Amino acid sequence: MPVCDMCGSSGRLVRARIEGSTLSVCEACARFGQVQDAPMPGKAARPRPQQFSVPKEEVVENYAALIKSRREQLSLNQEDFAKMLNEKVSLVHAMESGHHAPPIPLARKLEKLLKIRLVEAEEKEEAKFEHPKGAGFTMGDFLKK
Repeated sequence: MPVCDMCGSSGRLVRARIEGSTLSVCEACARFGQVQDAPMPGKAARPRPQQFSVPKEEVVENYAALIKSRREQLSLNQEDFAKMLNEKVSLVHAMESGHHAPPIPLARKLEKLLKIRLVEAEEKEEAKFEHPKGAGFTMGDFLKK
């Protein structure tokens, strides 16, 4: 059964333009906007697209120690290392002291040059919303989170 995008109640829905968005809302919530079309009996709400998460990449926590120790193993000073990377010496110093985490593209460049692992995929926990009515995600749920 279709549910209201704002309050989650089930029943007859109308399409209304509220704050610049077109939503399927119950007649009580329709008063907050401009009704676009009348309710259509027997017509279910349009299916919502499935959401999926793409693993996000991040630099490992001990990046500073890894970069510095590997650079020293290769017998490079910061100036020569910066030239190899085509970066400023101040950036190399900031990364090795832990004050500046390298952006992902630079971390990938460092991985290839130093043959170390600096980038890992971040595991993301999915939020689960419980609805007593078994309804879908509503605007109220969004505001609570």
